Parts: sequence; C-alpha cells; structure tokens
Amino acid sequence: MLRIFLNVIFCRKYTDSTENGKEYLKYLMKNRIFRAGAALFTACVLALASGCSIKFGTNKKIKDSEVVAYCGDEIKITYGEFAKQYLFVLSQYGLEDDEALGENGKALRQDIIDNLVTEKILLLKAKELGVDTLSDEEKASIEESLNNQIENMKNALVAEKATSDMTDEEKAALGEEELNKELENARITKDDLKAWLENYTKASKVIDKEMEKVDRSAAEQKTADTVKEAERLYEEDFSAYESGIYASFWLPEDSRMIKHILVGFDEDTVSEITSKRKDDPQAADKLVEEAASELELKVNSLENEIKNGTAYSDLLLTYASNSAAASIYPDGYLVVPKADGYGKAFLDAAYSIENIGEYTKYTDDNGIHVLIYSSDAKITDDDLNSNTDKFLSQMKSDKYTAALNEWKEEYSPTINYELLRIDAPDGVSSESSDN
Repeated sequence: MLRIFLNVIFCRKYTDSTENGKEYLKYLMKNRIFRAGAALFTACVLALASGCSIKFGTNKKIKDSEVVAYCGDEIKITYGEFAKQYLFVLSQYGLEDDEALGENGKALRQDIIDNLVTEKILLLKAKELGVDTLSDEEKASIEESLNNQIENMKNALVAEKATSDMTDEEKAALGEEELNKELENARITKDDLKAWLENYTKASKVIDKEMEKVDRSAAEQKTADTVKEAERLYEEDFSAYESGIYASFWLPEDSRMIKHILVGFDEDTVSEITSKRKDDPQAADKLVEEAASELELKVNSLENEIKNGTAYSDLLLTYASNSAAASIYPDGYLVVPKADGYGKAFLDAAYSIENIGEYTKYTDDNGIHVLIYSSDAKITDDDLNSNTDKFLSQMKSDKYTAALNEWKEEYSPTINYELLRIDAPDGVSSESSDN
C-alpha cells in the first residue's frame, strides 16, 4: 500500500523542476503517508484484492507478467506492478474501469508508468552510489514509522467495526485480526510495507547526494545580485520593481507600513457620485460632502478607538468597508515613495503622517479613508536569509532534476505505449524509448 501511495502521489514530484524533491518527499511522509487511515488502506486493499487485470475500455485482459517498460537489462516493469497503482487510483474515484476517464485516463496511465520508471532508476542509482545500505538509525526510524502506521490502520478498522460493548482488550484483538485479514486479502505482508519504506529511504538518499552538490554560497550570491537589481529597477524601471519579487529584497528609505480603513459610502451614493463626476463635478463634490457629514459620528468613534489602541482587526470588522481586502494584510500595506498604484491622494496622506502610531484621513468619491502609520518597512538580515533559503531550495531542485534527466538519458527507458493504451509522443513508436 505505501509503495503504491508513494509512487502515485509523490514520485511525480521527482520530475517537477519547480519543486524541491527532497523536501516534498519529507512533507509527504509526514503529512500524507502516515496520516493515512482506513479509507486509504481499504481502497488500496480493494484495488489489490480485485486482481491486476484492468478494463481499458475494451475490457482487454493483459497478463501481469507482461513487461510494459524496461531500461536495458537493469530495469523491467511488469503490467502487474503498473496495475496495482492504476487500480488504486481508480478505486479512489469509485471506478471499476477507466471508461469514464476518457483522455484523462491516458494522462493518468502516463503519469503512473513515468513514476515507476523514475522509482526504479532512483533505486538503481542508490546501489551505484553505495547508499542502498541502511544504517541502524535508519532501520530504527523505519520500524517506528511502520509500527505507527500499523497502529493507525488498526485503530481505523476498530473504529469501523467495533461495537460499543467491547472491552479495550477485545478491541485490540479485533484490530489485529481485521488488519491481518486486510493484508491477506491484499496479498501483502508487513514485511512488504517495511520494504516499501526502505525503498523510500534509499531514494531519498539519492536525492540528498545530488542536492549536497549545491553550495549555499551560490544562493547567497544570487540574493546579493537580486538586491542590486532591485535597487537599480526602483530608480530606472519602477513598474518592473513593483511587479516582481524585488520589494522583498530591497526597500528605499522611508518605506512604510500603512494600515488603511475605508469608512465607505453606500453603493447607491457611490454610483450617484460616479455618474455626476464627469458632467457635473460640483454636484458630485456636494454629494461627497453630504455623504461624509453623515459618517462624521462613525469616523469620530473610529478615531477614538485608534487613540485607545483598539486592535486593527477589530477596527476593520467594526468600521471598514474594505475589511475583506485589508484583513489579508494584517500589518498594513507596504508603501514606498514611488508607489503611485494606490493613487496620489493615498500616497500623499501616507507620507503626511510624521510619527509611527499616528493617523490621518482624507475623503474621496468612495468614502472617508483613515490611514495609520503602522511601522517603518525594512528588509532585515532574517528576510535576506529566508530569500537565500528559497534560492537554495530551487537550485537544489534544479540540480536534482538535471541529474534525473541525465540518468533517464543514460538508461533510455522504453515504454510499451500500445499495451498501456497511451498515445506515443510524436516521432516515437508505440514501443519506444522515451526520455
């Protein structure tokens, strides 16, 4: 079960250049595999117990022993190995065959065979690199993980099948009995589960080996270069600075965090002001003045709460028309001297406030805007270190992805597309190498 889950879910990430493969594996192990309960286990058991002959629309039967992919003499993948995973995924959707999937079935089959090829290559590489031997510590960790998962399975089965009058001892015996039944029906053993976890550990060590080749100094240099580029763009091409990641690397002097509360006019009033603004601006101004006066008491109350130190989140809930948008930024909006995206009135007001903690207000066609100078905005060493960590993670991922592509070139996997009912890539025969 675990191997099926590992292959179907996380092996896809081995070939994703936008993900850190190693960290994703760790995440899956912690958050997906070992949280799997009765639903996952039962679905897998049903898939395995139903046999390894999938109906591919035409209900064609294929022998488990037929080879569907191979890499020279070193790697061979049988239809039986492929079918276990495919059946598992189908079972998650309550499907007995793949007729309902249509073209999506082809994509799914392609994913699964690609995942299997990748797994086999990683395990072969583990042997070549001499990391296929597990340490005592790794073995102990695997045992602990396996035991925890088995207990989770037992508990899930007990929750499903136990009666209210059972004692704890009877429930424990029931859990063991039901688990053994499930394993037997699935034609797998606890040793199989252990072996699958061992394979995961070996594959992880291969990824470690590749990622260790990336030095942090390269990521630090990339951070330093990005800081320089951010400063240049701010002066020479502010739109590029504003639209990119640069504000998280460098900020100009007097950058501020501004908390914004819009005490807005009602929708009908805003619509009327908008309709008059073009043809009769004086009438529009009069409407704004009248609407603002109606909000005077509410704004006075808001000002008193600001002075009394009421939390920004509470102010938004009580007074703001923009509470949904502003709540996304609990520390306020980042404002830099050239930030014209907020509008001139907003920017002028933001920079009219002299001291942190003070506020100002202005009125426009939407209502009364109250701005609080929350804090100075600065890039700290921790911020830069965090950016370096992200660069390092991406560089490691790129390094591993490049290595995996080289290994695929080296082993030149051949897939029987016709047997799996997958469309062969352009220029590739139905049973041909697919790198």
